[in-house]
Amino acid sequence: MRMVRWCFLLGLLSALKLSAQSSDGPEPAFKKGNHIISAGYGFPNIVSSLSDRYSNMGDDFKVGSVGPFFLNYEYALTNLIGINVSGTWLKGKVSWTDRHGDPLRTPDTAGVHYQASAATVKVNFHFFRREVVEIYGGLGLGYSIITGESYLYDHNPDISKLKVSNARFTPLVPDLGLGVKLYPFPFAGLYLQVGYSNLAIIQSGIQVKF
Repeated sequence: MRMVRWCFLLGLLSALKLSAQSSDGPEPAFKKGNHIISAGYGFPNIVSSLSDRYSNMGDDFKVGSVGPFFLNYEYALTNLIGINVSGTWLKGKVSWTDRHGDPLRTPDTAGVHYQASAATVKVNFHFFRREVVEIYGGLGLGYSIITGESYLYDHNPDISKLKVSNARFTPLVPDLGLGVKLYPFPFAGLYLQVGYSNLAIIQSGIQVKF
């Protein structure tokens, strides 16, 4: 709740500062030579959303996840164009129990543990630039890898524990989105981006500029 208040306050300060400036006033937030580093969190966890396919596997179905976390670096090639390098990471688990049709049987526990990461390079076009706010759109490509481990804990003494590991490597993952950056301070601010950004649809976080 405290974080929400701080984000609201920073956004309000940016809006007030923007309303007070003129179009030929101070230089815009994004300009050639800028270095911008941002860290954020994404929603929804796309891999976790796909886990619903396991919901009919048994009883006591559970899904847990953390992430995706984003780390971005952007360099301003010109006053309008920037090159953005992004890394993403998340992990999660799905579990359920199964009595195999026998209500008197001690249930077996099965599930999947997974984690995913991605790296992309994107070109951003900053088409609206003011002192404390900018709006941009970007398109890029990259790679992702999802690793998972399926397991089964069977109370039958002949089958104690079974694990199966696998990995899926996906080349040319798209990274595209439309975003806004607010700078209540010259060197720091907030960002929000909507689009397919590696492993989430929405990402938001903090950023520093130098």
